[in-house]
Amino acid sequence: MLFSANEVYGHGLGAETFPPVDLNGKLVTLEVSSSNNNPEETEDQQISISLIDFNSKVTLRDVTFLIKS
Repeated sequence: MLFSANEVYGHGLGAETFPPVDLNGKLVTLEVSSSNNNPEETEDQQISISLIDFNSKVTLRDVTFLIKS
């Protein structure tokens, strides 16, 4: 399964959920979110990437992501 974006822009903190795709007979969606753990102490941000079963809304476990930039 490949999710691809030709152009991306940072807009601060938030989340994006991609439309569902079929993965071995199961509809799944990719969610990418960013957060700031403690803005008072650090400017570091955390990025979370999750693969979610579209019908049950359950986050799938033991998923490996390949990220290229």
